[in-house]
Amino acid sequence: MITLYCFGKLHRSVIGETRDLRVQWALEETGLPYRIQGLDHTGGELDSEAYSKISPFNQIPIIDDEGFILSESSAILQYLAEKSGKLIPSDFQGRIRVLQWCEVAMNSVERPLMDIMMIDNWYKADDSKKQRAA
Repeated sequence: MITLYCFGKLHRSVIGETRDLRVQWALEETGLPYRIQGLDHTGGELDSEAYSKISPFNQIPIIDDEGFILSESSAILQYLAEKSGKLIPSDFQGRIRVLQWCEVAMNSVERPLMDIMMIDNWYKADDSKKQRAA
């Protein structure tokens, strides 16, 4: 059975925006049996020695498939698709096209959007400081 290490507790402002959700969606779509191991990010569980042994960068998500440990949501999605035979075409060129779009999503779409979100959140925090000072 696959174990998905994901956020068990996080700040309400990021609910629905974390990368572990895409892995959970893929697990649901593929029908592969899995269990969730929720970690308390705010409580420091990602920085624990035990978690560092399976996640050298102390990040989420991670899957453990009977001892095969894999990180990075895009790689995990590709693994789940290949393992299940679902979510990905069976022909070589079709699989490569899916990999292309995974790379586009991670590098050309998500990264700039994250920058915009960070700037937006930074300005909100800056505005609230100005309001408190006034």
